[in-house]
Amino acid sequence: SGPESFPLLEQTTMGELVTQTPRLLIVKEGAPLRINCTYEYGGYPNLFWYTQHLDGGSLQFLLREEPQENIQKRKDGFFAAHLKEEKSFHLQKESSDLSDSADYFCSFSAQW
Repeated sequence: SGPESFPLLEQTTMGELVTQTPRLLIVKEGAPLRINCTYEYGGYPNLFWYTQHLDGGSLQFLLREEPQENIQKRKDGFFAAHLKEEKSFHLQKESSDLSDSADYFCSFSAQW
């Protein structure tokens, strides 16, 4: 089967910068994937990943950081780890599926 497309966008939340790279990721089915997310924020953020399928529709929650867990995992194989020293929360999957083709959005909110 052909390659999958994972188009990405940069987005800003609450006046702080969130950067995703690469902006476009093409991965063959079954290959691992990684979408980088770094942020600039002086406090401790709540971190999230959302997805939107390429045919449109609303944003769907994918995963969030859980402070008591080192790595956030989902049953569909996506996972992310908050590396505080690097200010990163990269989305990863060991084996991609064709159904993973979507827009992915990293976001955060400040803890008050």
